[in-house]
Amino acid sequence: MRAHWPRIDLTTVDVSIKAMFTQAMVDAIAKSPNPAAQYIAKYSQERYYLWDELAACAWLDPTIITRRDDVYMDVDVGHGPPTAKH
Repeated sequence: MRAHWPRIDLTTVDVSIKAMFTQAMVDAIAKSPNPAAQYIAKYSQERYYLWDELAACAWLDPTIITRRDDVYMDVDVGHGPPTAKH
């Protein structure tokens, strides 16, 4: 995760599975007159984790993040098993 950006923020799976798309959310969305909200309320039958939505919200409003851990990580973007590095 090296880039020219000063910082890269990640929302991890363990955090994401705590954010579930609930029926209460659908009910609140259904109250909006916005056509996009009405579409979501009408066709959102599945209740799923908000993986990407949580990352997007954290990007738009970093104040929703109440805890952070600064860590270093390696990411293998190769296509196959990792190779041993000597």
